Amino acid sequence: MLPETTSRRRAMSHEEFQRWFKACEQKHHKEPDSAAVMLLMFLGLTGLRLGETRHLRLEDVEWSRKVITLRQTKNGRQRHVPVCDKAFVLLTEARQFLGDSGWVFPGQNTDNPVAEPRRLQKTLCETAGIPPYTIHELRHSFATILVESGADIHMVKELLGHSTIKVTEIYVHSSPERYHAAVNQAMGVVNS
Repeated sequence: MLPETTSRRRAMSHEEFQRWFKACEQKHHKEPDSAAVMLLMFLGLTGLRLGETRHLRLEDVEWSRKVITLRQTKNGRQRHVPVCDKAFVLLTEARQFLGDSGWVFPGQNTDNPVAEPRRLQKTLCETAGIPPYTIHELRHSFATILVESGADIHMVKELLGHSTIKVTEIYVHSSPERYHAAVNQAMGVVNS
């Protein structure tokens, strides 16, 4: 029997994530200075919480190490997070537009960070031809893709900023196909 789902949240499949990300890239090429599009792409690539990421400042990026410092976290503790190369490219693009200080994802005509781009997320899912995933489900997708790619769940816990493995387990949604593949691989040791 497959594990019970304890969360109503879903995760994108690898194919859905690729289609969603391609839709993001197309929108980004049309609007290279759109902080909302860049924010969604960054969330998909890092699995970070929306609130933590909206308040990221250019001064919080350690450019030589490809690490960001999150100061406004859910538990109130500052944490340092390494980012993948694609996410780092987005940070570099933001720096080219904005300089060395200020919000990484600034709002339009305001001194505040970008507003939560919920409608844009829905539109990007429609453009990609996938079901409407929420912004928070990008975290679930990130966690699932990491685990399915072979990452250790303890590493995923640290990257997501969870206090316990129990919480991280809620974020991982492996597909039935992955269970079948794992069983078939393991049982491949039996010769017919």
